[in-house]
Amino acid sequence: MLRANLIKEAEETCSKFTREGVLAMENLNEMQCMWIQTEAANAYKRLGKYGEALKKMSRS
Repeated sequence: MLRANLIKEAEETCSKFTREGVLAMENLNEMQCMWIQTEAANAYKRLGKYGEALKKMSRS
């Protein structure tokens, strides 16, 4: 989904497999799933949202 730039949909799908009440991206970051941050950053870059891309890269 992230490679298709479907960031919101990817986050919603990931939230089904993470702790309830915590943002999926935060939880995945705690679990050291850095690939998700990198893929999200690349998706934001492709969409021209460079600020969001930089935020994601600073966490990975």
